[in-house]
Amino acid sequence: MCYTKIIMRRKKRSFLLLLIAIASGAGLGYLIFSFPPSSQITNYKLPATPLFFALLFLSCASFFGFLLNNIRRGILIGAFINAYLLLRLFGLKQIFFIILLLALFATIELFFKQRE
Repeated sequence: MCYTKIIMRRKKRSFLLLLIAIASGAGLGYLIFSFPPSSQITNYKLPATPLFFALLFLSCASFFGFLLNNIRRGILIGAFINAYLLLRLFGLKQIFFIILLLALFATIELFFKQRE
């Protein structure tokens, strides 16, 4: 009897994602400690809130993409965290909205997993 070995290769972790996560996390920390939420960045007249959400998404997506070794899941987790915080910002704090978000992102993950 001859058994064939099935060799599964692991996908290498992209250290570029870790560098992006560290850089955007440092930028996010600087933004949080240097500017109040209602202020504007002085030279560019850009409100701090959209920049906060962009840096938060970039940091979370790249960190979880590195951690899970799957950029799609990292993007979904980053989008989930941003969507949750946006709902909190708009005052939608009921548990029903969290359940809807979880169902939405679980459905999106299942859709993409099924397409593979």
